[in-house]
Amino acid sequence: MGGISQRIRTYTREDVETHKNTSSCWVLRRGKVYDITAFLKDHPGGDDVILNIAGRDVEEIMRDATRHVHSDSAYEMLEEYVIGRLGTDHTTVRDGA
Repeated sequence: MGGISQRIRTYTREDVETHKNTSSCWVLRRGKVYDITAFLKDHPGGDDVILNIAGRDVEEIMRDATRHVHSDSAYEMLEEYVIGRLGTDHTTVRDGA
C-alpha cells in the first residue's frame, strides 16, 4: 500500500550547463535532467566522449548513427539516472530556497 512518493525536481538549462565535469556530470534529453556522473567510468566510449557533451541536450548525439550508435538498452540505462525535469526560472525549486 502507499508507495514511496518522490518529488520531481525542476531545473533550468543554466543549472544543467554548470554540471560538466568528472565530479558532477548532467545531461538533458527530452525534457528530463540526468545525473550521469556515476556512469562516466563505465561508458564504453570513454568518459571524454560524455564530458564533451556534458551540460547539454544529448538527443541528437545519441540518435546520430554517424557519430555514435546507441542501442535500446542505452536509452533504458539512461532512465536510471533521471534526477528531474527541465523547466523555467518560474518553475524551479532551488536548494536553500
